[in-house]
Amino acid sequence: MFEIVPNKATVAVISSGNTVTAPEMTLTDYNTNYLNYESELIKLTDVTFPSANGILTFGSGAGTNLTDGTTTISFRTFTTGESDIVGSIIPSDHIKLTCIGTFNNTTVQVYGRTLVDFMILPTRIEKTSSTDKIRMYPVPATSVLNISNVPNLRSIEIMDAAGKVIKTINTSSDELIQIPVASLRRGMYIIRFNTANGKVVKRFVKS
Repeated sequence: MFEIVPNKATVAVISSGNTVTAPEMTLTDYNTNYLNYESELIKLTDVTFPSANGILTFGSGAGTNLTDGTTTISFRTFTTGESDIVGSIIPSDHIKLTCIGTFNNTTVQVYGRTLVDFMILPTRIEKTSSTDKIRMYPVPATSVLNISNVPNLRSIEIMDAAGKVIKTINTSSDELIQIPVASLRRGMYIIRFNTANGKVVKRFVKS
């Protein structure tokens, strides 16, 4: 797959607002028929990054293993400045992933476009363990992120992918909390709950 690099600062757009429907498939199906989807937009129905632990971040122009539990291929990123994926935390969730089908010689791979293409599965409510009752929805969030079941809460901090705190909410409510996120740029964020029992860190995507 060739990358087209513009040589002009601006161009006249003659076609816009077009709808592209990406075909959905499992990663195993894609791996079997990848030649049919070269340089096409596809949607992988349920995949994970097996090395993700909530701390690792995507590198620039680098590959990260992507699996559906049966087949593993390489998920590739573009270089720094070309995508908001670079430098963001690798999700540990099951996700539906919209991406670009490619291959390098005999190596099957896909390229990521933007964090908005990461849709967390299966319930759109993030829960990390059987003892963790915190609920966050919808995921991705567009205008408001709803949060509930945070016991002994003292404050909430929203951080960007680099860990910089961009918003702090001081609250002790254990009822439904609604956080406006419309002003946030699209991408993946870290949310930290500071409670009397310690800190709980999660992630959410702003679409």
